[in-house]
Formats: sequence, structure tokens, C-alpha cells
Amino acid sequence: MANQEMPIFTRTFELLSWLLPVSNHFSRTHRHTFTQRLLLPAPPAGGSYVQP
Repeated sequence: MANQEMPIFTRTFELLSWLLPVSNHFSRTHRHTFTQRLLLPAPPAGGSYVQP
């Protein structure tokens, strides 16, 4: 098991390898929002990113 990579890391790498080149075609505003959402931590349980 030590020589085997965890699937979550492999899948995340594959997703980002596909997603980042695709995001180059987004408008500047959408790229900025997209990047901010990627960098934000996960929302609290039962919560959301929307602030009151």
C-alpha cells in the first residue's frame, strides 16, 4: 500500500491539469472569481460562502 498513490490526489491532479488550461478561455472577471473560489477553504458544515 505504501507504493500506491491515494486516488484523491491523482484525481485532483487530473482535474486541475484539465481545468487550468480550459480556464484560460474564461473572461478576466470569471477567471478571478474562479481562482478565488478555488483558494477559499471549504464552507463550514451547513454553511455557505454567502456572508450576511
